Amino acid sequence: MQTSRVLPIIILFLCSAVLSIAAPKAEFGPDYRKYRRCSGQDLSAKNEEDVLRLHWLLKKQIFCTHVIGDIVIANLSDVPFPTNVYQRVRTVWGSIVIWNNSHIGHAPIYFPRLHLVNSTFLPPIVLLQNNDVRFEVGDKFQKAISSAANFTYAVLLNTNPIIDMGQYNLMWLAGYPSASFLTDSRFSAEICLENLFKSLAGALGFLFVALSVAFSTVAFYDRKAV
Repeated sequence: MQTSRVLPIIILFLCSAVLSIAAPKAEFGPDYRKYRRCSGQDLSAKNEEDVLRLHWLLKKQIFCTHVIGDIVIANLSDVPFPTNVYQRVRTVWGSIVIWNNSHIGHAPIYFPRLHLVNSTFLPPIVLLQNNDVRFEVGDKFQKAISSAANFTYAVLLNTNPIIDMGQYNLMWLAGYPSASFLTDSRFSAEICLENLFKSLAGALGFLFVALSVAFSTVAFYDRKAV
């Protein structure tokens, strides 16, 4: 879908606002492993110090499952990013923002167990102005909703295909029936045939019921005639 220049500027402004909000640094107490809840700031990275902290979390096998607040990966360049640190994240009450990064690792930023992203101001997932960066969710991704944003996903100004067709379809289904992508001319994809499959399944189900009723009626009258 083609967009005007105004909407990307608005997204950039909102991302800048998210980055400027002060948030407490991560403090992992003795109950952290038990509850596995953390703030978005705990899993965000905006400089090399943050990246080192994420490497430490991965080394210590400290994984978050429920995240409150935006996860922001921004302004990183030529650093080895620990993409596996998100391997157990299931729900994000905020947005996942990947913005203005370049050459941060060969593997995609991967959320294999992600079920839900419920955002407020920004779209649930924002992939903006990245170079040589990829993003993936797993097949458990079921719901992407926003209480304020007009778009479910913003995929803009990326120099490489940051998501492939399979990821597009997974994300579209997670936002169904109101999924919408804010994209530019560098991104193109086709909506999956999920609606067609649903219609076909409904038609086959109706045909099966009709045939069952017809055969039952014929069998009843055959027995009555005998």
